Amino acid sequence: MLERGFQVTALDPSPKMLERLRAKTPAAVWNLETRLGSTRSLSSLPPFRGEPFQGAFAFLGPLNYDPGLEDFGRALAGRLAPGACFVFSWFSSLCLWSLGADFLRGRWARLSRRIMGQGVMVEVGGRKLLGFCHSWTGVNRAFGKFFEPVERQGMGVILPSHAWEGRIPPALRGWLSGVDGVLERLGPFRALGELQAAVLRSRRLG
Repeated sequence: MLERGFQVTALDPSPKMLERLRAKTPAAVWNLETRLGSTRSLSSLPPFRGEPFQGAFAFLGPLNYDPGLEDFGRALAGRLAPGACFVFSWFSSLCLWSLGADFLRGRWARLSRRIMGQGVMVEVGGRKLLGFCHSWTGVNRAFGKFFEPVERQGMGVILPSHAWEGRIPPALRGWLSGVDGVLERLGPFRALGELQAAVLRSRRLG
């Protein structure tokens, strides 16, 4: 987006990640604003340079470190222009292969906490963090007052994530990937993928 001339605001709780972003985009630094923060702190941050924004993007898990998304949804909607889209993804509480793995291992407490959307310990970059898996129903409830759904897609219904890549023979992984591609397009299975992606549009309130 920076290369195409868009003004971009990046929000991250890690100073190192923001430093890496600035280092990767020196030619477009005048179009880039970086700010320390997260989904939990968005409502308390001062106004950004580019508000109201024409769109927002969050990919691969930022929402999974927030136990309740209602405050974030309200704060985000207040910083977006009416009709702007929010494109994002999150790890779901209803993942067939992950729940099955916990069941077979006898990890009943973890399985129950994941289904209920309660916190489970996850390893990220060698660190253990408390993560929260959200169902589509919970996400829709949190954002529904301020956004309307545009598109949604589940991924990884029966295909384990890349963390399992070395444990699955390539031929089996290829077969699972083909089956997964079919299931992901079927309505009843869309909610059962490990990774959920969605597009929401900011409502024109008032």
